[in-house]
Amino acid sequence: MDWETQTFGLVVPGGVVTETGIAGLTLGGGYGWTRRKWGLTCDALVAADVVTGEGEFVRASEEENADLLWALGGGGGGVGVVTAFEYECYPLGPEVFFLGALYPLDNGEEVFERWDEFMADAPDEITADVTIWSVPEHPMFPEELRGTPFVGVLGMYAGAAEEGAEAMQPLREFGTPLLDLSGPTTYLQVQSMLDPMFPDGDRYYWKSHYIGDFGDAEIETILDFCRERPSPWSLVPVRSLGGAIARVGADETAFGDRDASVLLSIDGTWEDPADDETNVEWVREFWDATERYSTGATYVNFSMLEEDEAVRSSFTANEERLTAVKRLYDPDGVFGRISPVSVAD
Repeated sequence: MDWETQTFGLVVPGGVVTETGIAGLTLGGGYGWTRRKWGLTCDALVAADVVTGEGEFVRASEEENADLLWALGGGGGGVGVVTAFEYECYPLGPEVFFLGALYPLDNGEEVFERWDEFMADAPDEITADVTIWSVPEHPMFPEELRGTPFVGVLGMYAGAAEEGAEAMQPLREFGTPLLDLSGPTTYLQVQSMLDPMFPDGDRYYWKSHYIGDFGDAEIETILDFCRERPSPWSLVPVRSLGGAIARVGADETAFGDRDASVLLSIDGTWEDPADDETNVEWVREFWDATERYSTGATYVNFSMLEEDEAVRSSFTANEERLTAVKRLYDPDGVFGRISPVSVAD
């Protein structure tokens, strides 16, 4: 989809790994590099063709079956089989400015605090996250740095590249970076740059929390667990929210409440099946330790929970309305109550 829309200088707000399926991404919400400017992927959905649980072919739009379109807007799926999506497109590219400042993990407290302060007043064009990871074993990184833990500020400017360079410069000045990958590039390159980091065959176990008030206690807990990662390839992105995301009301889409300041994602990633128990336990303990900071909601695409738990923790106040739409279009429960998806963004 990115390739085709960029042919015309357009984008649909998408994810950050090109192999992510557009269906699961949209039905669960969809976080990408343009989210503060144009919202979630589901916010760009204007219509869909759906096969219902009774085998009927229907159109969902504002003009017909609007309740179904509402449910498809980040409701997690499980309402019908979507055979076509229609999206709003926005002008961007081909050149954009990408931010990639990787700082030593020992600087974590300062990086988090200064990033949080900067994003409080950042323009919508700036989407920038703090990610704790290790420098990947990949030729694009200096050999002497591979495997080094870092706290990185990663983001993109949804506008002219030269404007982005100036606007995002303060995020590159949180001390001396281990590596600064920032610079003008193409939107397609930004969208595909993480692809090699999530290869088929690796092991993945992810959970998430929405956090309302992000401060010292949250930062300390996150850093404590990140220093004890059992796998260097496990990453912990703390995603900036607000902007266009927050201007959509909680009941306007099935996605629900959007008042959180950040989304904490605990992305357990490792290679050897023999290490499953150790890594899964780390993710679960990390998730349990940060639950006290949560709004009570989690992001369904980053939630390897039981189905009923995923419904309650993802859609909160919208669960009852979602259930009613489900019963209308799938009265016999052909698709199950809900279908949480595990995707890379």
